Amino acid sequence: MTSGRSVEHSRTLSLLKFLSAAFVIFPALQSCRAESSPPETSGTDAVWAVSTRPSLVIGVMDGDDAYQFSDLSAATRHADGGWVVADAGSSMVRAFDSGGRFRMALGGAGSGPGEFVRPTQVFSRPDGSIVVWDEAAFRVTEFDPEGKLADVRTFSRERVAQALEPPMYPVSGILASDGDLIVRLIVKTADVPPGRFRRKSGALRVTADHSAIDTVMLFRDTEQVSVDLPKGRLALAPPLARRTSIAVQPNEARLCIGDQEQAEVTCFGPDGLPVLVRWVANPVAVESSDPAVTSWRDSMMDLYAQKMSGEDADRILSQVPAPTERPLYTDLALDRDGNLWVKTGAASDGAASDTYLVFNSAGLPVVEPVSVPPVRILEIGADYMVGVARDEFEVQYLQVFEIAKSHPQ
Repeated sequence: MTSGRSVEHSRTLSLLKFLSAAFVIFPALQSCRAESSPPETSGTDAVWAVSTRPSLVIGVMDGDDAYQFSDLSAATRHADGGWVVADAGSSMVRAFDSGGRFRMALGGAGSGPGEFVRPTQVFSRPDGSIVVWDEAAFRVTEFDPEGKLADVRTFSRERVAQALEPPMYPVSGILASDGDLIVRLIVKTADVPPGRFRRKSGALRVTADHSAIDTVMLFRDTEQVSVDLPKGRLALAPPLARRTSIAVQPNEARLCIGDQEQAEVTCFGPDGLPVLVRWVANPVAVESSDPAVTSWRDSMMDLYAQKMSGEDADRILSQVPAPTERPLYTDLALDRDGNLWVKTGAASDGAASDTYLVFNSAGLPVVEPVSVPPVRILEIGADYMVGVARDEFEVQYLQVFEIAKSHPQ
C-alpha cells in the first residue's frame, strides 16, 4: 500500500501508471502454473472439522416476516452471543438471540438517517454496539447496544472520483473494521472492444475523514464477452466468468485480493504490507452440459424474454462461447483470526460439500483442506461458521455450523 496522501495532492498520473504496469505481469504469472498437488501444512497436523448439520437455522418459507429473507448479505455474532443479520433485498437489519429468536429491527428501509437502501456488511463491537455498511448509500450507520441510532457517516463517491482520471470511477465499497473504506474501481465507458476482454480496475483505501486516498492494488475487472447487435456491440459476463475477489476481516483491518485466473491471493495486514498466498492448482475442464453453464443460459433467456423474442435472445447468447475451464477458485473469506479461506474445486449444484484451503496471516497453510457444507459463507469465527442456504423453492435460510479444531501436541 502506498503511503498516505491528502486528497488535494495529485495521484492520477501515478495511478494510471500503476494500472498500465499491473496488466503486463498477468500473462507471465499465468504461464507459471504447475501441476496440481495438495498444499503442505507447514509442519502442523491440525485438523478442522465443520459440522455437516447446522446447530441453528433462522428462516421460514411462510409466516412471521421477521424470519423471512430475500437477499441475505451479511451476518455477525453479537457480543451477547446472538446474531445480527443484514438482508439487502428487504433493506433490513435484524437482531436475533442465541437461539434464533427475533429481538428487534435496527432502523428500517429508506434513505433517511438510520435507514438502509442496501445493507451489505454488519460489525459487532465488544461493547455491544453495531455498525452497518450500506453499499448503495455509501453510508456507515452505528447503533448503540440498545439498538438506538448513535451515528451516521457518508462517504462521497464524487470526492473519490475527483482523485481519479476518467474513465476510472468508484463503483462500490467494502468497509474495513477500522472505519476506512476499500473502494473498487471500474472503467466507466460505453466502448465495447471485440472478443473476450477484462477491463482495468483496482482498489483504493479511503480514510473515514477523506483525508487520504491510497492505492491498495491494481487488477482486472470481471471477464466479459462482446456480442454483435444491429446497432452496435453489447458486453456480457459469460458463464463462470473470471473475477477479482476482495475479502475483509470482520474484526481487524486486514483484506485480501485475488484474481480467479491465478492460484494466488495478495493479503494486506493492518500495517499495509502485502503477503502473497500461493498454492498449486490444475484447471478443471467444463462440459457444455455443466449446471453452471445451463443455468446461466436459462437465466439469461428469462431476462431477454422480457425484451425480445426467443429467437433474438438465442441469437445473442449463441455468440457467447462456453467456458472450457473452471476458475482456479470461486470464493474468498477471512475469518476472525485472520486466516484466509479459499474455496477451490468444481462447485456444482447439489454437491455434498465444498472444499476450502486455509492459510494463516503469514500466507502458510495451517490445516489440510477443509470440507464445508455448500453454503455461501457470511462469517467465520474461532468455533463457528455462518452462511446462507437455499431450498428447492429458492427460500433463503441463515445457518450456523460448529467448527471443531484439533491441534498437534
